[in-house]
Amino acid sequence: MNLSTAFEGASGSLIVTVVAFTIVFIVLLGLTGMIYAIKLFAGEPSKSK
Repeated sequence: MNLSTAFEGASGSLIVTVVAFTIVFIVLLGLTGMIYAIKLFAGEPSKSK
């Protein structure tokens, strides 16, 4: 079976779209986690009045 034939037609484009969106959101969640971890470990100054 040729791998490129699995991504032909409407169902193939749907598969590629779902995979692409999944990868994008995983990367965004990872970056968000890194930002939160940096804030946590850097000891963000408390905002006291």
